[in-house]
Amino acid sequence: MRPYGRHCVGCFGIPRAGPEALSRKVAGFPCGKRRTAVKRRPGQEGNGVDRVFQELLASLPPEIHVLVVAALPVVELRGAIPLGIHLGLPPAKAALLALAGNLAPIPLAYFVFLPAVSFLKRTRLFRALVTLYVAGTERRIERIKRYGFAGLVLFVAVPLPVTGAWSGCLGALLLGYSLGQTMAAMGLGTLIAGLIVTMLSVLALG
Repeated sequence: MRPYGRHCVGCFGIPRAGPEALSRKVAGFPCGKRRTAVKRRPGQEGNGVDRVFQELLASLPPEIHVLVVAALPVVELRGAIPLGIHLGLPPAKAALLALAGNLAPIPLAYFVFLPAVSFLKRTRLFRALVTLYVAGTERRIERIKRYGFAGLVLFVAVPLPVTGAWSGCLGALLLGYSLGQTMAAMGLGTLIAGLIVTMLSVLALG
């Protein structure tokens, strides 16, 4: 006997009721019991980890979103300012938060950048990516080397994916700048970049 082909759990051992069971239009078991669908509330789709993560992000204020995104390499304030304006922050507030978030990790990066790069270049997984990144930064720094401090500020001020405070910090290390000189160049450069990105974001997002 094939129990699960003809019977549900609740009527195990009771034979199929015949055509009258089908006439009830019950898309269920042969006994006529209706399947109970599990109803999900909105936002319950996916696994539990995803739901918790989404709820955590949704609970954070937009200011935290802007600070965290601005601190990320590559994205930096050029991604954080449009995000802040999109989340409803005034452009000036979004720009100031992005500036603070972009500069916050630079003192730490100044001391750990070169050891971290040296370590990652010895790993099989990151060797090619880190080598490409460092080589590209070295080429760009060589072009502005003759302009000194002003050249480094200009390098950081241009809001492109290959520039910014993180790449500028590495460039300052390659040029032998002190932490004070590095922070001054990063501060001026990110300030100019922030003004450019804010104006473009206001024009684009209204």
